[in-house]
Amino acid sequence: MKSSYNFLSDKEPTDKQLQKLMQDVLVDVKKRSQIAKKKLEVIQLQEIKEAKIRFNKRFSLDAI
Repeated sequence: MKSSYNFLSDKEPTDKQLQKLMQDVLVDVKKRSQIAKKKLEVIQLQEIKEAKIRFNKRFSLDAI
């Protein structure tokens, strides 16, 4: 069985090809989702740190 399908082909994929294609897409989407989630967490933690620094600077200046 051919493990890939070309969307430019005039033929429709077989049910097995379509199922394999959808499984491959699902795996890829889950992998990309995990990568994006990790990147977002890193960005969020950095933003929280920067916000705390800004808050502490403002609070320190107000106390003077």
